[in-house]
Amino acid sequence: MLSACDGEKVNSNQNAENTLKLTKSGTKSIGSLYRKNCSSCHGSKGEGKKILKSPPIAGLPVWYSKLQIESYQSGHRGGDSKDAFGRMMSNSVKTLNKDQLEPLLSYIEKLKKTSTAKSKLGDHVAGKKDFMNNCASCHRYNATGEKVFKSAPLVFFPDWYLKSQIEKFKSGIRGHHPKDLRGKKMVETLSFLDEDINIDNIIAYITSLELK
Repeated sequence: MLSACDGEKVNSNQNAENTLKLTKSGTKSIGSLYRKNCSSCHGSKGEGKKILKSPPIAGLPVWYSKLQIESYQSGHRGGDSKDAFGRMMSNSVKTLNKDQLEPLLSYIEKLKKTSTAKSKLGDHVAGKKDFMNNCASCHRYNATGEKVFKSAPLVFFPDWYLKSQIEKFKSGIRGHHPKDLRGKKMVETLSFLDEDINIDNIIAYITSLELK
């Protein structure tokens, strides 16, 4: 059972949207907090909006979402003047305090993952070998990410988002902040890829995977 600030008890198995959490500004519905801070860009169900370059976030594990929020808040991500959408995200999350963050990210994790369309950018069969040789050691064989390595669960994201982030790493928009050690590792990995490796094939393979 969870207690609201007036002592009223709320059944813990109620829908996540009705879950209450005591924050510095008082008792608020986490669902309302999501709608206020996230839904305009990421959608009411966390499905993302391609037109805004906003990825789907429904179902993302708390540990990963927290890492990204902290990167935006610290300026390690979204600080480049050329990264218009990253700067938008950075400005948006700076208003969140620690008391709000954990319950909000838990709410997002409980949202149903959006089905990712299989990419037509490349050949997923050809991309499997290159993924296993160059990506799986960090992002794991099923692209679900690794908490220990703090590597992204790529299986959650559509091809347009994956490609846009790779382009940001390559162009210096992302991963070049002196304190962004995870980003630097990604930049380094991409720089060592053989010229004959087709990134689109790798992306096609990632989007062919299903979250287990």
